[in-house]
Amino acid sequence: MGWVILAVAIFVILFIMILVPKAIKGWSVSWGSGFARIYYVLAFIITFFLAFDSAFEEGDLDGFLFFTLWAVYYLIAFIGFKIFTWIFRGFIKKKK
Repeated sequence: MGWVILAVAIFVILFIMILVPKAIKGWSVSWGSGFARIYYVLAFIITFFLAFDSAFEEGDLDGFLFFTLWAVYYLIAFIGFKIFTWIFRGFIKKKK
């Protein structure tokens, strides 16, 4: 049974690597914008739960503390992403 799973996994990987790029070749896809949007949504969700966990104490939720922590955590995630993209945009060669 393990060999069947391995064969299916290899087939799927080959399908993705060979056929999918040919299928989407005509599309104009902006990978940078897509990844940025995914990052912001994931950062929103993760920082929400981090703040909720930090502000929730023994059955009581402090609303002001929750929103303050969430804002600080999200701001840190936002600034971290901006610094990350600023550093790596320096390595992109500009066309003449």
